[in-house]
Amino acid sequence: MDSLIRVINSPNELIDTLNFLRDGFGEKEKWVYQLYEHLIVANESIGFYGFKMNDDKENICGALLLIKQSDMIISKKEKTVLNISGWYMRPEFRGLKAIIFAQEVVKRTNEYILTSYTPSEPTIPIWMRLGFKKFTTKIYTCTILSALNNLNINFYKLKLVSQKYVRDRYSQVNDATCLGNITFYKVIYKNNELIIAGSRKIIKKFGINIPIYKILWSSDNERFNEIINGISLQILIRTSSIFLSYFYFSTNNNVRFRNYSIFKGWESISIIVIKPNTNFISPIGSELSLEII
Repeated sequence: MDSLIRVINSPNELIDTLNFLRDGFGEKEKWVYQLYEHLIVANESIGFYGFKMNDDKENICGALLLIKQSDMIISKKEKTVLNISGWYMRPEFRGLKAIIFAQEVVKRTNEYILTSYTPSEPTIPIWMRLGFKKFTTKIYTCTILSALNNLNINFYKLKLVSQKYVRDRYSQVNDATCLGNITFYKVIYKNNELIIAGSRKIIKKFGINIPIYKILWSSDNERFNEIINGISLQILIRTSSIFLSYFYFSTNNNVRFRNYSIFKGWESISIIVIKPNTNFISPIGSELSLEII
């Protein structure tokens, strides 16, 4: 089995793997092109793009991509963070073979920190058995109508700042890779300030293109949690978006779903896994930073 698990370490192998994943996930050609362009740049320093499993006829039957997310100092040592993306196995290779594949991936990437912000529910027990730590996170979502309901334009100021400004001040942003589509804003309030980072994406629902701004990082999560209702409308206007989504870690695991309301906004639960046993790492630089995810 081990001999059939291969490292994806060349552009041609990456293209073949992306085409396999495109067919498995039902994605379009644009997905292949944009993810290829990102991985070629982001993973240049590590020299590989993930892992694949071949059958006895050398056909790809499973694959998992790893996006270089950032370099971070953990316990006074520099560690590279890799983000798990696009794990797909052909139906006949799921179950035990998929577990063996995941086990081998973890074994061969032991020197790295691995993150997964979008694990499917069946894979979470697998990752936890392989040494990952589970975090319960929240995704706060509001519409422009709910932002109007919480209007407060006199108390907060929102200012666009450069990547260099933020990189010079915050290590995680400085070490994150490929931030080309990320925008940064300084929020000023009560003589205090914090920085948020996010990306604008277009999602298609019922044949309609809907712009959504996803906040992926904040320099002070607790303070931003307190003011997000009052600043949401300004963010939506500045980013020309209809929806605002904020992905954040909460120490409160007793999270409940709110009833859907376009006037109040709502929260949902998200589970992420990180290996080894480390603190929460925000998703900036991960697959969630990409326009196509």
